[in-house]
Amino acid sequence: MQRVVKVDRFRVEVVLKTGQAVERFQASTDLPFQVRGKVFNATYFGKQNICVRVHWLPVIMNNDKLFDVFSSFGKVIKVDYEKHGDFENGVRRIFMEVTIAEKLEIPHMLQYSDGLKALVTMSGRAPLCLRCGEVWHVRQAYRLCVLPQGQ
Repeated sequence: MQRVVKVDRFRVEVVLKTGQAVERFQASTDLPFQVRGKVFNATYFGKQNICVRVHWLPVIMNNDKLFDVFSSFGKVIKVDYEKHGDFENGVRRIFMEVTIAEKLEIPHMLQYSDGLKALVTMSGRAPLCLRCGEVWHVRQAYRLCVLPQGQ
């Protein structure tokens, strides 16, 4: 290893010296892996693991369809239902590995059959106003929010 840096409480950055070292690490390690009882996952430099939450989907929508839709924005690792205890709340979670550019391409709203829409949220992204459709404010916090012409 060339360098190990603690980025924050949850992340550690490890830089390997050569491409061969990276290949050896990948070939010998099942991801995620454990070191001294702590679980680690590995991603290439410039990529990050994110969790995208999709709201307002009908219960009958198949997770495989979401897998296919979000595969166009990056590598989808897993799609599942968000749970609180033993109960599913209807929100779907899509775990992905993406570059910064791919992350910026993920829309705030998905449109599916017959004009129905689903809200797409993720940690660290600017909120979407559901009244005017603009980013960086929400209706309750911005009293001057007006609907676009013709709506």
